[in-house]
Amino acid sequence: MRKSMTYRFVALLLVVVSLCSAQDIFSKAETEFPAWCKDEIAKLDKVYTIVPYLHPTFITADLTGDGTEDIAIAITGQKNKKGVLIINQETKKKYFLGAGTEFGNGGDEWAWLVKWKLYAEKKANQTQFDQKTGDITGSKTITLKHNAIQLYELSDGTASAVALLYWDGKNYTWIHQGE
Repeated sequence: MRKSMTYRFVALLLVVVSLCSAQDIFSKAETEFPAWCKDEIAKLDKVYTIVPYLHPTFITADLTGDGTEDIAIAITGQKNKKGVLIINQETKKKYFLGAGTEFGNGGDEWAWLVKWKLYAEKKANQTQFDQKTGDITGSKTITLKHNAIQLYELSDGTASAVALLYWDGKNYTWIHQGE
């Protein structure tokens, strides 16, 4: 009986240790940035902080169509306002969206942002607005030349797509989706 209890305890201990190791690996992967951007991240102004308020904390993909992998990172900025930092690998240029900087219809505080993901589709629906009233008039299908980042907010208890962050060849633009 005593041997049986000892074996059960050892088996349970092995399971716990393996789960903890898996958790450590997951946590490490979640914060291990690609080598090419580590120097750029280290140069960030002290106003900006990388904060894991989104899962994943960062997204890597070719966002500009230049054939190199760029990175989008969840950050807080001025007055702890949430937003996104995008670093272009080719040029090392940094783009601060939200986090204290006005951008698109998202404003300068992206506390509404609850989810994001890579958008690799070639077509997207863009909400259309009346220029005078701001009312929604419909949507149109647009063609995307490369990847975008899709942003979500919580609406009636579920995450709903709000916008795409998309490189137009000169700057990042806000492609509005939904209401």
